[in-house]
Amino acid sequence: MSFSMTLSAPGKTFLVGEYIAMYGGPVFVINSGPRFQLKVGVVDGDALQGIHPESPAGLFVKNHHQIFGHLGLKFFDPHEGRGGVGASSAQFGLCLALKKMLTSESEQLELSTEEILEEYLKVAWSGEGMPPSGADLISQLMGSGITYFAREKKELEAMDWPFENLDFVVFRTGVKLATHEHLKEVNIANSESAATAVEKVRGGLKNKDETVFIDGMTEFQNFLLESKCVAPATVDLLEIVNSWDGVKVAKGCGALGADMVLVILDKSEKEHILSEIKSLDKELVATSQDLTGGLNIDEFGE
Repeated sequence: MSFSMTLSAPGKTFLVGEYIAMYGGPVFVINSGPRFQLKVGVVDGDALQGIHPESPAGLFVKNHHQIFGHLGLKFFDPHEGRGGVGASSAQFGLCLALKKMLTSESEQLELSTEEILEEYLKVAWSGEGMPPSGADLISQLMGSGITYFAREKKELEAMDWPFENLDFVVFRTGVKLATHEHLKEVNIANSESAATAVEKVRGGLKNKDETVFIDGMTEFQNFLLESKCVAPATVDLLEIVNSWDGVKVAKGCGALGADMVLVILDKSEKEHILSEIKSLDKELVATSQDLTGGLNIDEFGE
């Protein structure tokens, strides 16, 4: 099968704001490479590769068979299924973007947060427990670098990493959690203090104020711990990470902080901390050097 188009989207990591984003609260999501790709070609009959038929993207393609039926779709995951960086949401987002391209009369691809979330929940939420926030999907399609999204306030903003003396690293814990199963059991009240912490992070980023940024990150991590939204294994791992020289704050990312750990660090100690991560036999996923944009479309992809 030859391909005539390639769509790509970044990996994602929740910087801060997970859980309260499910209630429409503010959240920051990191967009990082390497990027997921959806290669599109024309085939005789169905051809769906790299996408499980019962996944949100698989169900979306099935529900719109009249549009996708003649297409060959091949999804490339540079993380090879190791998870934690938004492969499933990227699959759905790229398929949604492709559908819009194929059905829109406009030459410009027009997506809205409302439409993205509405279409996503149709195939990603069973109706049990809390629905996914979709903030990662919004960031992967419409964001860039570090994306701020507040559904309730209808705000979306993208920014770069602004700090001269700070960096971040994200690494895999080696633990995988079925997010959709976990969300069926989540029952926390929306916390104004947690939202205030996220807004403090926003202020620190916008004003390049390292102290305010770290304070906000620390306050949100404390909220996660107090709300029992951090897996015991991650709590133990964070205790180790926080003992390293140069660590300003560390937190688990996403559902129960199980899959990923984010470390905000003194840039002068970065190499030391990278060696500590390696000594734990953990896989580095991203640093500020890996920040990348949202949706990209190459109509002449190989």
